Amino acid sequence: MNEILNKLKAKITGHRDTYNRNETAVRRQLIEPILDELGWHTDDPSLVELNATTEDRDIPDYSLLKDKRVETYVEAKNLSTNIIVHLPQLARYCINNGKEFGIITNGNDWLLIKTFEKDTKPKDRIIWQVSIENDNVSTIKNRLSNISREQIGSLPELIEKEKQIQNFWSEYVSDENKLVDKLSIEIAKEFLAKHPDEDYEQETIIYFFKSKLWAFLTERTVTDNIEPDTNSSFKNQNSDRTNYSFTKLKKSGTPSVSDWVKQIPELRKIYGLNSWRDICDHLHIPVEGDSARRRLKKWVEQNKPNWVTVPEPKK
Repeated sequence: MNEILNKLKAKITGHRDTYNRNETAVRRQLIEPILDELGWHTDDPSLVELNATTEDRDIPDYSLLKDKRVETYVEAKNLSTNIIVHLPQLARYCINNGKEFGIITNGNDWLLIKTFEKDTKPKDRIIWQVSIENDNVSTIKNRLSNISREQIGSLPELIEKEKQIQNFWSEYVSDENKLVDKLSIEIAKEFLAKHPDEDYEQETIIYFFKSKLWAFLTERTVTDNIEPDTNSSFKNQNSDRTNYSFTKLKKSGTPSVSDWVKQIPELRKIYGLNSWRDICDHLHIPVEGDSARRRLKKWVEQNKPNWVTVPEPKK
């Protein structure tokens, strides 16, 4: 899978104009290699039906079959297409034919949707979305494995497990003291295990690592949320604050990261985007000592003009 993903990324970068206008090229050269790798061999009609008309006269691009039964549909679009716009079409295909999940892709962006849920719109039912260009290989492989021929029948269970993991993590990040306490104890245990013959007080070691963790989190938050011309002096003033909640150190005028992420369909289902630096890391945007927010703003203007503009700090 790694080799295929690297090849596809190179194709997208090198032949973007072709894929922007030619859906056939997208299907043959970008989508089908992924489906083949996931066990849906597109040259085998017992596994994949191409443009098969359903009883309701819908014509999904790919019907994925197991034991002669359609598991779900894959809808294909040009690379230039915002696939979010076409979610209602995919949902209609799936609902008409009793399929709980559907897949839509433009060759770069792959999206899994739950086709129906009371009082929701299709975009509210996005389970995940990944980008061949922008996401790291491990994230892409993890997501796409959900729709492999081997695992697609277990999608509800896989989604529920991921929710449990996310909820467990959310409990930790919502309580900074709990997170720091847990980490400091685990780090202290590892340190003491490496120095079993030394006479160290466990509580002293835990307190030391707890202080270092608070300093680290404080510095990281300040770096992500304050412009460089004020960053240095602010960090010096607060470098010894080891018992102060790092979220309280955010500059009062800093724009809300979470509010912005919620407006970006490609990002709002991605877990762990809690700072501008997290978003830059996810999109592989080098920060190199600059403001993460400013680097992200410039990248969005150049690469994603259809996204909501990254906000400026409040005066």
